Amino acid sequence: MRTFRKHDASVAALMLQPLGGEAVQTPGPKSKPKIERDLVGVDEVTGRLVLLASASDFEAEVGLSRRLLRKHPRVSVHGALTDPHVYLLKRWVLSFLQSEPSFVSLKGDLIPYIVKKQLARPQGPPLGIWHYVQQDEVQLQLHDSPRGLSAFNDHTGDLRGAFHSDPIRCYVHVAPKACKGLRVNTLPAYWWANAKELQAAAPEERLSPLSSSQSTQVDDKCVVWEGAQLDARTAFKASTIGPHSTVMSLSRVFNSVLMSNVEVQERVALENCVVCNGAVIESGARLVNCVVGSGFRVAQGAEHSNELLTETVMDF
Repeated sequence: MRTFRKHDASVAALMLQPLGGEAVQTPGPKSKPKIERDLVGVDEVTGRLVLLASASDFEAEVGLSRRLLRKHPRVSVHGALTDPHVYLLKRWVLSFLQSEPSFVSLKGDLIPYIVKKQLARPQGPPLGIWHYVQQDEVQLQLHDSPRGLSAFNDHTGDLRGAFHSDPIRCYVHVAPKACKGLRVNTLPAYWWANAKELQAAAPEERLSPLSSSQSTQVDDKCVVWEGAQLDARTAFKASTIGPHSTVMSLSRVFNSVLMSNVEVQERVALENCVVCNGAVIESGARLVNCVVGSGFRVAQGAEHSNELLTETVMDF
């Protein structure tokens, strides 16, 4: 917020430092996970966001225009930052977005488009995005006319005014390493968050007082959410039990994640599994390294290993 206000930015984005740590085995069919990487170009002096693109859009080299480098001679391109999709937008940006039905994604369409437009200038009458920029500039002149009298400048090396007089300005705030964040839009990221981050929480954060547990075998790496019911004679190790899920007697859940409203019946064995919302694991079933889709019902006594059990296609 401070970055957004300080520079009167059109767009301000938050970026997080990557979380290190050992790799974890992801359940489901054996496959090579897709690695998502963003290229984030930042002016080291001003904090301007001058490049935002997916690494998959480039083969071997990333080209930066001479015009960009003349205006921003000290640019660092980061390839390991995490974009948590937290953006602050000016009102005119939202108005422009409403006028562009072809934009379907903030991250993939709108933000990269506005970042590129920082270097452009309107040719002729203000059309498209420049129509909304002009309206914003007029409002600023009416309500903040002393701004032009300020001696503030955000850069050195030339005699241009603050912000290079750019009407469109994008900035980025790179959070320090002490600030943790993780985007869990893929199965490996979701699995890692449960296996490494949630289990490291304090005991009062891991075990909800609104859960009901009669089990005496819940280790200190388990996370139990509100409304969860753990019957007697059950065993749990390094697992997450989601809200309003039930695990019945004589069942064991090891190194697994149960989402909300999951029903695990008697004498079930789960190891290294992800069970999605509303799924039912019938009595006697044994699953190892499996992903169970939302609402799926695993038959009584079934045995599965390294499988994706679902009625619909799931994209991880």
